[in-house]
Amino acid sequence: MRAKVQYQVMLEKNQEKGGAWLAHVKVVGGADDIPTRYSAWGSLAPAKRWAASVLNRGRLPWVASDDNKIFSCVVEVKL
Repeated sequence: MRAKVQYQVMLEKNQEKGGAWLAHVKVVGGADDIPTRYSAWGSLAPAKRWAASVLNRGRLPWVASDDNKIFSCVVEVKL
């Protein structure tokens, strides 16, 4: 049976003046050797593209918070 790995991705707007979008990709279960990756972006679109590229995907199914300052998604991948 193939193992599954769950990735949790979050993009959060820094509320300071001129603040960037802070992105992180976290691995949950199954792959202890994959570190959490972090990055900062000036706008939302490149942050979304970076997160998708980390997971070798074209796009991700984002869920926005009520105030559109946090975007998150969970992707499950079979190894």
